[in-house]
Amino acid sequence: DHLCQTKCTRINYENALLIRDIKRYVAENAPAEELIPPSQKNNKHVSIIGAGPSGLACAYFLILSGFNVDVYETKAFPGGMAADAIPKFRLSEKALQEDIHRIEKLGVRIHTSQNINQDRFEDIRGKSDFVYIAVGAQKSLKVSIPGDDVQKVPATMNNYKKTSASSAPSAVNPKGLLDPLEFLSAVRQGKENFSGKQILILGGGNTAMDAARTAKRLAGKDGSVTIIYRRTRREMPADQDEITAALKEGIELIELAAPEKILSEKGHVSGLVCSRMKLGDKDASGRPRPVKIPGSEFTIKADTLIPAFGQERVIDFIPEEILELKNTETREIGIPNVFIGGDAWRGASTIIKAIGDGRQTARVILERCGQALETARLTIPRESRSHREHHKSRARIVPGLHPEEIPLEKRDGQNLVELTLTHENAVTEASRCLLCDEVCDICVTVCPNRANIS
Repeated sequence: DHLCQTKCTRINYENALLIRDIKRYVAENAPAEELIPPSQKNNKHVSIIGAGPSGLACAYFLILSGFNVDVYETKAFPGGMAADAIPKFRLSEKALQEDIHRIEKLGVRIHTSQNINQDRFEDIRGKSDFVYIAVGAQKSLKVSIPGDDVQKVPATMNNYKKTSASSAPSAVNPKGLLDPLEFLSAVRQGKENFSGKQILILGGGNTAMDAARTAKRLAGKDGSVTIIYRRTRREMPADQDEITAALKEGIELIELAAPEKILSEKGHVSGLVCSRMKLGDKDASGRPRPVKIPGSEFTIKADTLIPAFGQERVIDFIPEEILELKNTETREIGIPNVFIGGDAWRGASTIIKAIGDGRQTARVILERCGQALETARLTIPRESRSHREHHKSRARIVPGLHPEEIPLEKRDGQNLVELTLTHENAVTEASRCLLCDEVCDICVTVCPNRANIS
């Protein structure tokens, strides 16, 4: 269900082309082309707050267009959520660092460990022609549950022991009530010795799936991980392939259940009281509203609880009323030439949408400077096909490949689950492309009345 693949013409015949996997093969195997920014600068300076995918994408397009670009990041490293929360078994660390290095090599200056308060923001804005706010949604959304004052401690101090002897003290009790983003960050940054064995994940989004799959790897074969969700799997906002992967890896899903109370013994999490739910009328999100069934309470034993109800932005250097968009098309806020995008604007979303926002902001800035966003379009010579040949290719059923994954019994670490296509498989899969940029004709094939001809 990747965004590009949902629009693939091949879906009308059997299944979509593995566009993402083919791109990954090319990215990992094609010789890297050295990009060179223009030698002549345009004397315009852009400051970007946030070195996540959106901020770095904006910086990339602007530096290639002759701008001077500085990126300010609160964390000690660039990459945003991609570098700090998305598990390494889902996103290649090597590919991420290569992309960041390529952007820095172009001349983008990335400043890490930056404390951006109101005075610092005004200082940055004063020496910039444009500012792009791309801070992401770095804070877990809090939903109060009775009993949630138990063992509420930072994951980095209480739930992990760093490998370095000179680092923070060892964990006192490495389980309890954990913040999902702190949990994922601690694991990604190399902490270890998590000891939870009966782990409950609350929520149905991608962060919940990441937390569940990560916890499963740490809990070991004798540990259990269960996702509690108040609607059904059909309504879960997580990507379907992430839900499928979690279930394949032995994670249990309890549908139509909502937390009522966190149980504890001697200050330690011991279980969770839940109520059964049923689906009612649709709410503002367009999904059926979960309705509590009276008298349906039940208890699940647990020693670790990870509520993952979503994320929210934290921007304390600008008053909230000024953050409101003055122009919805350009996403300019109440300060001239200051823009916002990515998760800071749309809430927790996909990396693809964040990168798209960064590119769009770069285009707006370029247009205000009388320039155009120019991207090199790759042209590969093709053998011309007649209209008849195009139709013949659509007359054959050619099922696609399934991406190869590492075996379930080997998913106990941070190795990438999905393997890169082999050269042979990449070529075979790419050959399924129907070249719909040349001939589409879907209206002809689907019209029940044969009203369209080609």
